[in-house]
Amino acid sequence: MNKLLQRQLKRVQRKHSTPEDQLDALIQVIDSYYEESDRARRKKDRSVSLMSEELLELNKKILAKSEAYISAIMENVADGIIITQDTYEISSFNQAAEQMFGYLKEDINVLSFEKLLSEESLEKFSGIKEAYSQSEFFQLEGTELELYGKARNGREFPMEISINPVSIDDEGFFLMILKDISRRKRYQAELMEAKVKAEIAAEEKTRFLSNMSHEIRTPMNAVIGLTNLLIENDPRDDQKEMLRTINFSGNNLLVIINDILDFNKIDAGKVELESIPFSLKEISGSIRSALMPKAADKGIDLSFEMDANLPSQLKGDPVRMSQILTNLVNNAVKFTLEGGVRFIVKEKGRTEDKVELYFAVQDTGIGIPEDKLDHIFESFSQSNSNTTRKFGGTGLGLAICKELVDLHGGELKVSSQLGKGSTFYFTLEFPLIELDSPSQQQETIKKDKKIVFSGLEGLNVLLVEDNKINQMVASRYLKKWKISYQIANNGVEACDKILVERFDIVLMDLHMPERDGYEATRVIRANQEAYYKEVPIIALTASVVGDINREVQEAGMNAYVSKPFQPADLYSTMLRQLGVKV
Repeated sequence: MNKLLQRQLKRVQRKHSTPEDQLDALIQVIDSYYEESDRARRKKDRSVSLMSEELLELNKKILAKSEAYISAIMENVADGIIITQDTYEISSFNQAAEQMFGYLKEDINVLSFEKLLSEESLEKFSGIKEAYSQSEFFQLEGTELELYGKARNGREFPMEISINPVSIDDEGFFLMILKDISRRKRYQAELMEAKVKAEIAAEEKTRFLSNMSHEIRTPMNAVIGLTNLLIENDPRDDQKEMLRTINFSGNNLLVIINDILDFNKIDAGKVELESIPFSLKEISGSIRSALMPKAADKGIDLSFEMDANLPSQLKGDPVRMSQILTNLVNNAVKFTLEGGVRFIVKEKGRTEDKVELYFAVQDTGIGIPEDKLDHIFESFSQSNSNTTRKFGGTGLGLAICKELVDLHGGELKVSSQLGKGSTFYFTLEFPLIELDSPSQQQETIKKDKKIVFSGLEGLNVLLVEDNKINQMVASRYLKKWKISYQIANNGVEACDKILVERFDIVLMDLHMPERDGYEATRVIRANQEAYYKEVPIIALTASVVGDINREVQEAGMNAYVSKPFQPADLYSTMLRQLGVKV
């Protein structure tokens, strides 16, 4: 029995003697307990009721705040937001959508989403509807697409739309987010138009450079070709000096032209590096032979310091490597007035299949001001205008070298002190080539040798050339080499002549009236007789813009020699086409 009840019972027994009185007293005590308990319960009920009301009110406030937040977000976002039923009837849309389409919010009761689409986009949207109708709603994924919207006033505009299916308590609806992309489309159209204009301008620039190259090289072919012929005819000593000056000036002009053309090709991203075997020692020997007389004339030293254990053969692009190194050494010689120039090649490391080489060209020349070092590799840049006037050049040589070193995976750098000299240096990796035999090793270290003009005597050559001066230059050399020849003034004449007479070699100019060299070659190669498919055709062209090697090969020609040509280049090319090892 409860202890409290026991105490009350004892107290009642002490106060009352009879059982009846004790029972009445005890009942009164229990009643008072019940009344007190009932008051406490009612008080708690009132507290719970008040708390419930407070919680309900708080919940209403939170819900209202959330709705306000959601409403504020919907009304203030820049994108249009439309909520539709699963039947695509619009339930609500935000202010951005209202402005986008021109409908008021009270119009939504009579709108379906399809009324907001152009006729062109309705078919596209019907495919989306069909895909959604064939899937369980809760399994659908959001779709993003571009459609054309149709505003209330009939204006059509491109829009980017995201359709997101949402399911709450088994009730499905679509949340659609729309962005008017008219401005983006306009910018894209403007960019595309600008791109097309830039491509047209680039093509016109290339065409202009090609024409200018051809027009400049054609008279230069006469100047250099005839000068070479005069030098070979044992002129007087005073005439030799003048002829060499003419020849030197002509070749300098060619260097300038080639720099501009090379820069244009690099700038257009049209340079692709070859990966063929070459000898670095041979390249260095050629540079030494070409520039040693120039250094001697200036009274400066030109030394070549190369590690004795350099690989005899590397794999890479010998033409571009020669261009880089020749340009750097030539620059050093040009800007050095006293002292000397050092060409250095050192091995930095080697693995089984590749070698890392360090290249440097040091000079004791005029140097470069510190504030110009960051700009020295920029196009058309020299340290100052006086440099250009005093030493000449286009200011493209170093820019071309830097781009070519970059293409090889290196970085051309410079250190310099004004008045004390400069050092240009870079590091490149090259694949190694495993030589098969000692005889092959000897082959790679052969020294430069002058070509002997022998082996073409008695040949019959067709010279296809429209320029009378170029005809004269080429024919003089053919006579000198004891070669018989005939001249065709254009591609039509060439095709007619080769049909009635057999020629051992065809020297084909590319740019001619009536029928150019490319078309003439295609016509010749199209003949079914074996001779016409096998007769060597060598392009002899003043145009060097574009991928000439690829173009002449696609036309069916065997090789090309650029004008102004060096006699040795033309002679050795003709020998190779006849299968004679040069």
